[in-house]
Amino acid sequence: MTKERLKVVPAVYITVLKDREVLLLRRFQTGYLDGYWDLPSGHVEAGETLKECCVRELKEEAGLKTKAFGLKLIHVYQNFSTPESPYFGYIFRASRWTGKPSIQEPTKCNDLSFFPLNKLPLKTVPQVREALKNVNTRSKVTFSLLGANHIILRTD
Repeated sequence: MTKERLKVVPAVYITVLKDREVLLLRRFQTGYLDGYWDLPSGHVEAGETLKECCVRELKEEAGLKTKAFGLKLIHVYQNFSTPESPYFGYIFRASRWTGKPSIQEPTKCNDLSFFPLNKLPLKTVPQVREALKNVNTRSKVTFSLLGANHIILRTD
């Protein structure tokens, strides 16, 4: 008997830093943790690499430009809070970016701001909060596993 292979939704997140502060967007009418603060993020499209997706999503959501070669993977997560549609997420840090951050998708985001890394909003998406603990390290990629109710079950 062969087991069915896991089908997942791949997503990327882009960490944008300015003077020890991180850019966060408040989720709005998305159906996932609305009212929580999140990094610019999105789903990987067919034929697109993770880094190409980061470049596209950063422009689409925050109006910023970056280059794929300047993106560094800092965190990977598995989210099984919705078992019928599990997510694998890849969180990158943009070493360089240009532009002035602005809301590009007002039907999905109703606020955008920089926050000090040591004073994140209480309602920050759990996997983002976990990833930002690693944002300034140079080599280690961290991992987290989310279960029901978006609870962090494990970190490595």
